[in-house]
Amino acid sequence: MPLLSLALQKGNLTVEAQSFIKTVLQTSNPSGSNTPVSTAEIAALAESASISPREQEVLRLLCEGHSNREIAVKLSVSESTVKTHVGNIYYKLNVNSRIHAVTRAKELKLV
Repeated sequence: MPLLSLALQKGNLTVEAQSFIKTVLQTSNPSGSNTPVSTAEIAALAESASISPREQEVLRLLCEGHSNREIAVKLSVSESTVKTHVGNIYYKLNVNSRIHAVTRAKELKLV
């Protein structure tokens, strides 16, 4: 439920959407003990939410140790497309190497 809490805290939501999220949160936690989402959790959720499904596939293959060429073959795309995805992953995870991307992805439980 942290993602719903994040949406409630950070989102530009309509009154109806806010009401709906509050109802879902109350239903899932009837005791009413709503644990606040930490700043670190918000940052991690925001990062992981920005990774597209295709980038997640590339990231998974990076974690398995595949080269750009191998990833391109497995995903039936050009090596240039893989390089673009890898660059986007680096940017979104705020890293500058494959090893850092893999480490960060594991920290965020993306893989």
